[in-house]
Amino acid sequence: AALTQGQRDFFGAHTYERVDAEGKFHTLWSGDRSEVQA
Repeated sequence: AALTQGQRDFFGAHTYERVDAEGKFHTLWSGDRSEVQA
């Protein structure tokens, strides 16, 4: 978990696209891990 968190902190927040929904998304990892549209 520490390695994953370190990589996330180093590379920054990234968005992604989904095949089942239009738009770009980002996951709020530090909160309740909800997904928001970017």
